[in-house]
This record gives sequence, structure tokens and C-alpha cells, in this order.
Amino acid sequence: MRSAEHASFDTWTKHYKPDANSINSDVSYYRKGSLIGFVADTAIRKASKQKVTLDDILREMYRLYGPDGSQSSGYPPRAFEALVEQTVGKPVADQIEALLTSLTDPDVDAALEYYGLQLERSATRKAAEAAGSPVPADFGLVWNSQESLLLV
Repeated sequence: MRSAEHASFDTWTKHYKPDANSINSDVSYYRKGSLIGFVADTAIRKASKQKVTLDDILREMYRLYGPDGSQSSGYPPRAFEALVEQTVGKPVADQIEALLTSLTDPDVDAALEYYGLQLERSATRKAAEAAGSPVPADFGLVWNSQESLLLV
């Protein structure tokens, strides 16, 4: 298992040149990165009481380090975490640093809970996994259109 940070760093030397052990050692920085983004955005929103989002932080990074930025000579290590710390505080910056460097998966359940949501892992999925069968691929949502509303 690898952190998203290391998986991203190794992209050009390992990810696009898989070997027989890749299935055991590679981490998709796309998949893990999207989960990290969701959890980081939630932490930023929570700490700022919904005044700042991950999008705001990324726009500021582009303003500072993009082609027309005042610091356009490069994107220094830990600049993102420093901007998060400056904007919403050290605890959130530390949490994001841990998300990027950790070997474990981000706590999506805690992030969902902040929005009043819960990911229910179905008995069907658990049974399929236990039997070694393919896991059903659906979100388990039921759509119902009534009048001008779409209910899920």
C-alpha cells in the first residue's frame, strides 16, 4: 500500500509501466485523490463554517503559482498545506497533510456524516464479497418523480 503522495510521485516510473507485482503494490492516485479531495473539502468547509472551500484554496494556489502569479517560479513543497493553514488553521492543514501521506484510506464516513449522509454498505455487497462473487454495481438509489420534484 502507498500514500497518495508517493503514488503520484511514482506515476511516471511505475504506474504507466506495470509489472507482475503492480496489482499488489500500486495505489490509484486518481481514486484515492478524489476521496482525499472530498474529505479535505469537508474539513475546510467545517473549519470555516462554510465560508471557504477546497475550490477557494485551489483558486488561490493558481493565483499565486499559476503563469501570471506573483510566485510563478514554481510550486514549492508544502505550499498547499501552508495556504490551508493560513486560511483555516493548523489542525486542518495537519489533517490534509496526514491524508496525503497516510497509507490508510480517508475517513469518508465521517465526512459524509457532516452533511447528514451515511453510506450503507449493503448485505448484498457483503454476501457477494464473502462468496468471492462480483459485487453489484449500483448506488442503491430509487428515483421517483412527483409533480415538480425529483425524490431519491
